[in-house]
Amino acid sequence: MPNELAMRQNQSQLKKTQVLDWVPTSLRERWASEGIYPNKGLFEAFLDIAQVRPMDAAVIEGADSLSYAQLRARSLSLAQVLHDMGVGAGDVVAVNLPNGWRACAVDLAVAALGAIVLPYPMGRRKRDTRAMLTKSAARVLVCKRKVGDTDYAELVDSLKHELPALEQVLVCGQRYQNWPSLAECWERSEFNALSVRVDPNAGARLIASSGSESEPKLVLYSHNALVGGQTAYLHSLVQDSSKIRALFAVPLASPFGSLGTPCTLASLGGVLICLDRFEPDEVLRLLSQQRATHLFAGPNMVDMLLASPLLQPCGSESLDFSSLTTIVSGGSALSEQTYEGVRNKLGCTLIQSYGSADGIACHTELDDRPETTVRTVGCPDPTVISVSIRNDLGQQLGCGEEGEIWARGPMTPMCYYGAPELDQRYRNTEGWVRIGDHGLLDAEGRLRIVGRRADTVLRGGYKINLVEVAHILRGHPAVDQSVVLNNPTEDGKPSLDAFVVMQPGRHALTLEKMLAYLVKEVGAQPSQLPDTLTCVPELPLAPSGKVDQKALLQRCKAVWNGVSAQPVIDLLMGVERAGVLRAAIELQLFDQMGEGVTAEVLAERIQASPRGTRILLDALAGLGLVSNEPGHSYYRASSLGEKFLCRTSPHYVGGLTQVYTADLMWDAFRDFKGAVVAGGSVLSQSLEAANHPYWKEFSQGITNTARVTARRLADQILPWLGERSQPEVLDLACGNGTYGFTLAAKQPSMRVWGVDWPDSEELFEKTAECFGVCEQVRFIPGDLFEVRFEQRFDLIILSQVLHHFDESQCWHLLARLQSWLKPGGRVLIAGFMRSNAPPEQEPIQRLFAAQMLSLTEAGDCHSIELVQQLLAEQGWQDIKTNRLRGLPIQCVLATRGDSGVEA
Repeated sequence: MPNELAMRQNQSQLKKTQVLDWVPTSLRERWASEGIYPNKGLFEAFLDIAQVRPMDAAVIEGADSLSYAQLRARSLSLAQVLHDMGVGAGDVVAVNLPNGWRACAVDLAVAALGAIVLPYPMGRRKRDTRAMLTKSAARVLVCKRKVGDTDYAELVDSLKHELPALEQVLVCGQRYQNWPSLAECWERSEFNALSVRVDPNAGARLIASSGSESEPKLVLYSHNALVGGQTAYLHSLVQDSSKIRALFAVPLASPFGSLGTPCTLASLGGVLICLDRFEPDEVLRLLSQQRATHLFAGPNMVDMLLASPLLQPCGSESLDFSSLTTIVSGGSALSEQTYEGVRNKLGCTLIQSYGSADGIACHTELDDRPETTVRTVGCPDPTVISVSIRNDLGQQLGCGEEGEIWARGPMTPMCYYGAPELDQRYRNTEGWVRIGDHGLLDAEGRLRIVGRRADTVLRGGYKINLVEVAHILRGHPAVDQSVVLNNPTEDGKPSLDAFVVMQPGRHALTLEKMLAYLVKEVGAQPSQLPDTLTCVPELPLAPSGKVDQKALLQRCKAVWNGVSAQPVIDLLMGVERAGVLRAAIELQLFDQMGEGVTAEVLAERIQASPRGTRILLDALAGLGLVSNEPGHSYYRASSLGEKFLCRTSPHYVGGLTQVYTADLMWDAFRDFKGAVVAGGSVLSQSLEAANHPYWKEFSQGITNTARVTARRLADQILPWLGERSQPEVLDLACGNGTYGFTLAAKQPSMRVWGVDWPDSEELFEKTAECFGVCEQVRFIPGDLFEVRFEQRFDLIILSQVLHHFDESQCWHLLARLQSWLKPGGRVLIAGFMRSNAPPEQEPIQRLFAAQMLSLTEAGDCHSIELVQQLLAEQGWQDIKTNRLRGLPIQCVLATRGDSGVEA
């Protein structure tokens, strides 16, 4: 072992001698003498702050808040673990963790050892993972076990034979094989940081490019470049650096996210507010709850925030953004609509930022005019970076002349790591970096981006900027978001493929209509006209936070390759798919698979024939719910099956088999043609019949999934209910009672009455026991249209009810509710409702209407407008609508009017 350790140290030393700093030493020394560089290692800078303000908050992650002292202790514990693994100066530790204190602690632990950290965003594919771990020769990887539906530890394990340098993998989350667990690293003895002298001009962090052009490039930054040069980027954006509370919607592992640990924490002593993945509503809530001062997000992320129901006039939550001073947005150009939306809806300043992993960072200022923010990226700050515009020969151009952007300054990276050919191509001996994008410096010294390297194409003899074309498309009154990609044809000619997200309620545009708008209304040039136009429900985001171009192209590949009959065939095989899944759930197959099992062993466990079990497993594998490697006899649940179909999972949805594949459903849709002809159910007994046996199956089947919806509804109404002393709630058609019980469990002083058919009482009481609210609830058997109450309630819940009835019955039911409410009382209506969106954007709601046709006498999936109209006609006030994001459920809140006369 000593010889092996010596060999590792020799290899590490050899690697350090191969790392070149392309910036002249004299420049680095000058920046140090000018005070731009603190001449400290990143961890030393952090330690200075932790010693002065140990109890101040450093990282906020959900309900957890770590102080500087706690973060210091955990970082040094992990540093000792890494040190014991042989990690030392110049070694690379790769990190694949979500935003949070763990990612920050790894950054600091690696810095304390004088090693180099390589963070990369979650969701990287196999190709990118292989490329980054190979190029960096990382000795240790710290990664999350599960990334979405992907077992990332398993993915890395499959690459181990291609990664000879990778010696250890620390896994965050469920243990994988015998690999060490990150959770066991936080309470170890602390590493003595004083035992290592870290060179502030040595490599500290590898920043990975997004890989949009080819494989990701790895760019090496020194401690001084991060703690000094890059931190200077933030100075003009904060009045008191120690009071910055920064929420990063982008990954901390992205180039933009490198402003997190090294700058916000180690240099400024601020607070990092983290969430593990971008979700617009959650970001807005965090901004309000945590009193954030700065938000870092990509332009598409900002657009998604502005489109959130929480920021609409009818939004049901009261959010306070008075602490938010600045949104810093980079990655692609901003539009005027985005700028105005931020001003009007969030009341803060939007900053246009321009930067890249290659070594440039520039932004507009807080007091810049709107046109300056939209059209430029501000004046380069020489304490961060200086910019030179040059021609193809590398000669400097004058003011207003367009050319390639070159950059050099205190933040300039040392080199491209493990890629000397890139240094030869993009660096010169004076320390300049060729960024590759084109721009110009105007008379005021502001940098204007004319064309980013990946966004410019030559078409018909003209240079076309794809971002500019996307902004033109977004000018259409029906378009909410847009992106334009170059998808070259087989002969290499550019093809401009446009993707747009429509404004809520607006119908999808055709290419012909968009071209007519561009030519007649905008006066666009022929070279700017897109070749295709695809309307999509949303623009997918890549791990870096930018639009995922590959996902968009793959999503529409079938359209470009010609029309395929496969979608129709998939629909016709719906019976087989539902039947296979129902059988697996009823046999509890997913609970019996464990880590891997043969068909024969599983057949014995579920008491079925080996032949039938094998065919069932193969069918499930074809649906992506079971994994089976070709040539191997072992089967195991896929990530999808494990997460949603194992009974022990908190995300279990298998109970829905009692809802969507119940015998009643087969009967109803076997003769759906009959329901279409008759205009209503042709079953012997429709769902409105008293004590229909289906409701018991339904209430049991939705037990787990109803909790998700109930929690989302509770989040909206609890702040208001909390202001009323001993609130009383009426849950109509309560079923298993989950909606009312979720509220009662949060507020012990609350009383809940549930109304439903008598057969629901037993399940209602059992569910109340599970919630621990038996003393707070009471069941009332009865018919919604006949039951009467002497008392009055603060809140009435009407969930998944209205769609069972026609318009007149809904009107009558809603009219009854006002007389049951106290003054100022509210009704909470939730269920499947149609918006004005095109049908293809709401397939579940449209299919649900078909379900109501086949199961009820007059039910329908009513429109939101109809429900609002019925409420308004009866004098309900303060009517607000909100869609539960990620669910096909609409929520309508309304307050009782002045009169409450029973209908």
